[in-house]
Amino acid sequence: MTKWQYGLAYYNPDGLIEAHGEYMNDMQGARQSIAPFLLEAGEKGWEMCGLLPGKSDKPHDSCLVFKRPA
Repeated sequence: MTKWQYGLAYYNPDGLIEAHGEYMNDMQGARQSIAPFLLEAGEKGWEMCGLLPGKSDKPHDSCLVFKRPA
């Protein structure tokens, strides 16, 4: 059975993604547009596996969910 490590990244209204430091500590400080963020995350073993949409009046509440083998 594969055990997974999960990570979160926030999508902000400016179209940038910022990793949550506690859950994706190897991506901490990365605040990029989607393509460069996904490229860097993928090189570190992260795979995007979901989207938690925010409220329509607060798009910065949206989160991208990532996983990689633990």
